[in-house]
Amino acid sequence: TTPAAAAAAAVDSGDSAIEVKEEEGSKKGKGGEQEEGKEKMDEKPKYTPQGGLPLSLHLTYFRAAAPLWVMAVLLVIFIVTQLAILASDYWLAAWTGDFFDQGRTFYMVGYAVLAIIGAIIAFSRIALYAYAARNASKNIHGMILL
Repeated sequence: TTPAAAAAAAVDSGDSAIEVKEEEGSKKGKGGEQEEGKEKMDEKPKYTPQGGLPLSLHLTYFRAAAPLWVMAVLLVIFIVTQLAILASDYWLAAWTGDFFDQGRTFYMVGYAVLAIIGAIIAFSRIALYAYAARNASKNIHGMILL
């Protein structure tokens, strides 16, 4: 069977909410040859997935992962991680431009402090995310067995 037939069978059977769509530029002419005037790109037609998972499935996962306040803290930690990266980049820009008109030690200490804070935040994010993912796996598996 062709990849398109296998994907269509999966979609028709309800196994997946993802559809497969053939791209326009990959159609072949008579006898399996490329149409004249078009550059030969690939021998096989290209397929791109279309669609996605329903919102209710995502909500089930989040509910199984952890209480709402834990998920809110995880979201805040992800945002703080991005702010820490931004602060580090800003500090390096300030250092290269000697923005604060201080010596090299000042900038090195500031960068070290930012690096330590960033490492603590990253570790917290990884630990909390692992906790939530483990809980989600355990709880969803338990739901399936019941």
